[in-house]
Amino acid sequence: MDRLTHPRMNGIKTGFWSPNTKEELVQRLGKYEDTGLEPEEVRRTSVAWISTAKELPPIAKTVLIARVYEAGQPLRVEQAIRTPGGWWKVFGTNLKKVDFWAPLPEPPEVQA
Repeated sequence: MDRLTHPRMNGIKTGFWSPNTKEELVQRLGKYEDTGLEPEEVRRTSVAWISTAKELPPIAKTVLIARVYEAGQPLRVEQAIRTPGGWWKVFGTNLKKVDFWAPLPEPPEVQA
């Protein structure tokens, strides 16, 4: 996401500033508010994808995976487990190729 605001610390004023127009700021804020999410909820639901070319998850840990089938096609996102023998879908299918992975997000809090 491109930031609209930037920290201001020039010795005179502190806080945030933006080179964007007021109209653009109001429109982007409105879109964010329409999600109904608080900033902490956004942080909890964000997924930081890691390329398998750079790093692999621990063995025997269930993670989210994303696979590219063909250029220009959407990624497929599934749960899988990495084993010493390769990747396996949670339901038991062996996977030949995994392009990205991410830790599973924290489950939502359930009110009793």
